[in-house]
Amino acid sequence: AGNLGQALRANTAAHRARIERISARLQPASLARRVETAGERLETLAARSARAFIHGTERRRAALDRTARLLDAVSYTAVLGRGFALVRDETGAPLRAVADTKAGQTVSIEFADGRIGARIDGEPPPLVASTEQADPADPPAPETATKRKREKPQRADGGQGTLF
Repeated sequence: AGNLGQALRANTAAHRARIERISARLQPASLARRVETAGERLETLAARSARAFIHGTERRRAALDRTARLLDAVSYTAVLGRGFALVRDETGAPLRAVADTKAGQTVSIEFADGRIGARIDGEPPPLVASTEQADPADPPAPETATKRKREKPQRADGGQGTLF
C-alpha cells in the first residue's frame, strides 16, 4: 500500500506540473500576443491574396485580349471589311466557285455591313468602260499592259560582287 500511495503522489505531482505549464500558456497576455501575431499574419496573407488575385486577373485579361485579336485576325468578317463578299446558297453553305452555281439559283451575299439576296442569271456582267473620274476611295485598277522587265547591270568579271 505504501508503494501505491507513493505512486499516486508522484502521478499527481506530474499532472500538476503539466497543468501549470499549460496554464502558463493560457495567460491573457500570452493569448493576446498569439491573437495579435495571428492577426498580423492574416493581414499579410490577405494583402498577398489581393495582389495575387489582381495579377491573375490582369494576366487572364491580357490572354483574353490576345485571343480576341487573334480571332479578329482570322475571322472572315475582317476579310469582308477589306471589301470582299461571301456568297451563300439557299442552305447557307458558302459558294467558292462559279461552278458551284446554276442559273436561276437564289443566293445570299454578305458584305461587311450586312446581307442582300440575289439571283444567279447565268451570265457574267458586261464590262463597262467608265468615262467618269475614279472615286479616290476606290483602289486603283490593276494595269493590263505588261511591264518591261528591268535588266540587271552586268559586271565585267561576271561575279556577284560583295556587300562589304
